[in-house]
Order: sequence, then structure tokens, then C-alpha cells
Amino acid sequence: MDTTNCEAEPICYPGSVQPHGVVLVLDPGSALIAAASESCTALMSVSAEKLLGQSLTSVFGPAASNALLGGDCGKLQPLLSLTLNGQPFTARSQSNACDQYLIDIEPGPS
Repeated sequence: MDTTNCEAEPICYPGSVQPHGVVLVLDPGSALIAAASESCTALMSVSAEKLLGQSLTSVFGPAASNALLGGDCGKLQPLLSLTLNGQPFTARSQSNACDQYLIDIEPGPS
């Protein structure tokens, strides 16, 4: 899978999360998960409701959390490989105008 131009591709479903991915939104003050797409259950085997109020560290571990939150928040970060419940995923982060981190997660190579 070539992901070098993902950010340049047009959005096929404006206003929604593509069905093969998950989006997490982190509160800018606490860095806790403030919103999660409904696709969490199907793709990550964890409900969006269960993720709310948790930190990325508690969900993915400190290394993944540091990598996703440690870069220049104004720029799209490189893809990161991570694991949840034994399943591989790729993720990247970027902040929006409200200083919220947006974490985009998709199934990784198996």
C-alpha cells in the first residue's frame, strides 16, 4: 500500500469518517480522548464510549503516545505502526485550529 499521497486525496465522504478508519479527537488541555468515531467497535474491538476520557498512553502505550503527540503539532505527522488487542494498525496525528489532536487510525498490514 502506497500512502505517500494520502493527504492529497479528495475526501470521499465529507463530514464523516471513512468506513475503514477510526478518528480520535484529544482534548487540548488534558490530552484525553474527547471524541471517537463509531467505527472503533468494528475496527478496534473497543467501543467509542469506552475510549472517552482515556489517554493515548492507556490505550496504545507510552511509546505510541509520545510518537503521536511529540512532533510539530501543526504538521501532518508520519505514519506510525501500533498494536491494539493483538491487531496491527497505522496511525498519524495532526492538530486543528482548536489545538485538538486528531488521530487517524487505519488497519495495518497483517
